[in-house]
Amino acid sequence: MTVQKRRSQRQAHKNATVEGHRFRPDRLELLRAMESLYTDQLKPASRTLRRRIGEQASGLTIEQLYRSPDGAFQQLPNIDLAHLQTLCAGCSCIQVQIEEGGDWSAVLNDRPQAFVDIYNPKDSFPAGFWQTASKYFDGLSGSTMFFPGNRYACAQ
Repeated sequence: MTVQKRRSQRQAHKNATVEGHRFRPDRLELLRAMESLYTDQLKPASRTLRRRIGEQASGLTIEQLYRSPDGAFQQLPNIDLAHLQTLCAGCSCIQVQIEEGGDWSAVLNDRPQAFVDIYNPKDSFPAGFWQTASKYFDGLSGSTMFFPGNRYACAQ
């Protein structure tokens, strides 16, 4: 596939909606998203991986995607989840794991799985972190007091 044709496809997919076309990432886009999740210490569960690929395919910055003062979110490209799972399963460097509740994740075979456990109730942050965070939140007001509508977006 030519570079120009791939760029045209990617541009069309940037505007894909839930009702519209589904974006089918290639191996390079998959691995780029997985690397970024490993950097963030987030396990590449199917929904998280799907969202990260959508973020990267959108061509928008995190600020443009999630930090709108009016509370609006930018629509991410609609990633073809069946294609994504097949793509992961077809990569010799990736192991697909079935998770609880029918979900799945994809991990890199040659990398340690040092992911943050988002369900762990133990607070691993020092007291100074919470004091700094408290001062920051206390200083917000009006239009500066905006948080995206979900945990994933807030973490960005």
